[in-house]
Amino acid sequence: MAILRRCCCCFPLRRGTVTLGVMGFTGAITAIIFLILALIFVDEIATFVIKFMEKIIDFPRATGTRHLPKEDQDKKKEELHEFLVHAYSTYVFVLAILGEILGGILAGLLVWGAVKKRRNFLLPWLIFAIMVMVGTVVCIITCVVILPVSYGITFLIIGVLELLVMIYFWLVVFSFFQQLRENDQMNINSPAEMKRLTSHM
Repeated sequence: MAILRRCCCCFPLRRGTVTLGVMGFTGAITAIIFLILALIFVDEIATFVIKFMEKIIDFPRATGTRHLPKEDQDKKKEELHEFLVHAYSTYVFVLAILGEILGGILAGLLVWGAVKKRRNFLLPWLIFAIMVMVGTVVCIITCVVILPVSYGITFLIIGVLELLVMIYFWLVVFSFFQQLRENDQMNINSPAEMKRLTSHM
């Protein structure tokens, strides 16, 4: 039996599933564009990240350079800048692009499965969404531990709200999957039931 009967209390599960698939596909395309732009302006972004870190944490203490002269502290910042640029260009960008491409493909399969009422096409998205939610939980816990208390609490609230929305959307798709499975079982059992009834006539 499906967990939910409607999406957002007013829309059919099928429409909600199609909408989520379209949103996921367009979101993946948008994210890919932003990732490419970030690669182009990676130097400026790395500089901004370092300046932001200096505002929220004791940077010399965090990097272990408090006892060093100003020139050596600046050198450490330059090394961190180079590390951030290299890490994004080499690892983060590639992994993120692959993740968004996969997410876009699975979102397309989700739309196709919902339109054609083929429940097996919904499964890859459901599995991928669980992996994303687990990753989100890990990210929330990591940021709460690393960031200062005020920023950690803010990140925790935003992260939990985002996670709740993700869980609800997952339940919408899973409920539609269950609905399709029930319909398939009814279609399989209907001929046998009709045959049984006609045999007693």
